[in-house]
Amino acid sequence: MNNELEVEPQFTEYLGVKIPHIEVQLQPGRDVAGLIEAAANNWYLKQLGYSAAEEFMKRIENEMQE
Repeated sequence: MNNELEVEPQFTEYLGVKIPHIEVQLQPGRDVAGLIEAAANNWYLKQLGYSAAEEFMKRIENEMQE
């Protein structure tokens, strides 16, 4: 299990076409539709130039410096 925040995009290649690869950790009782929706929203925001993971890391660093 990978506990690191994903900052660099990952891709899988099918027939020469690079497809974004998003790994979703599933556990019994989790809202699968909600997890997929969150992953899709995160991907969409990345396309617009916003990275939630980078923003989160910046906030953590600012808190640690204070």
